[in-house]
Amino acid sequence: MAQFPSGTNASGIWTLDEQKVAQQGANWPRTTTAMTAEVLLVAGGGGGGTERGGGGGAGGYVYNSSVSLFTSTTYVVTIGAGGSGSIGSTGGTAGTNGSNSTFSSMTAAVGGGRGSARSAGGYAASSGGSGGGGGPDNTTAGSGTSGQGYAGGTGQYGGGGGAGAIGTQGSNGGNGGVGISTYSTLLGVVGAGQNVTGTRYICGGGSSPGSDGTSARDGGFGGGGKAMDSSHATDGYANGTANTGGGGGGTYDQNTLRAGNGGSGTVIIKSVNQAFSTTGTVTETNSGGYYYYYFTTTGSIVF
Repeated sequence: MAQFPSGTNASGIWTLDEQKVAQQGANWPRTTTAMTAEVLLVAGGGGGGTERGGGGGAGGYVYNSSVSLFTSTTYVVTIGAGGSGSIGSTGGTAGTNGSNSTFSSMTAAVGGGRGSARSAGGYAASSGGSGGGGGPDNTTAGSGTSGQGYAGGTGQYGGGGGAGAIGTQGSNGGNGGVGISTYSTLLGVVGAGQNVTGTRYICGGGSSPGSDGTSARDGGFGGGGKAMDSSHATDGYANGTANTGGGGGGTYDQNTLRAGNGGSGTVIIKSVNQAFSTTGTVTETNSGGYYYYYFTTTGSIVF
């Protein structure tokens, strides 16, 4: 009698039907061969600050055009979550940085820094993939990570940094730093990033509200959250866009509302090899002789 197959052994005599059933159940031995893949990592954006708070910095990014991999090997894909926006008055909850995104042996994409908050204990901006923007009590912005993003805007109303530019600052609010469109074609194949008149961006910084509460600058292209002014006092309004790494926008008022949460990150993998299996929330696209895998939650992939 033939031994039931495992990942390394299938001794004995097998009919074609038995082989098919075993292969469909991932119980048939597979050879291990070297391969490469093109990979883009985007980390989660930082949370925004309350009471004229700074915008959250965008998540960092890492790109590698030729990552060495092996078939029949499980690779974990980690998607960085967006940081939480700060909430409430003095003694409230501080915002948090975004989380890193990782894949195989690649350098991690670093989560974005939180924006400064005047309320919630007067927390300072943090550094990250891109840095969070300054606020009235802590005007110094967070710095960005070399090769991944820029600093936030230093001043009383600083926007969060983006992957393509420093956040701005001014009495009418600070714009979030613009993200990058370098990988627009890759993003377009899978429908990822923020589509701006046909060009796709990732990693935009969150913006800061103005001093009078009636104006707010825009978040940076690439999913940066627009700050919450007095006419948009709604939880979630200033959030960065999911799976872009956009920073969260700040809020004008000292109240119970939460500043914008950072947008979550993503991982995109492109290869001539089709995946044998995947876990997590992932979309497969076959285009131009390549397979694309767009991960929006943490999971794994086997080629």
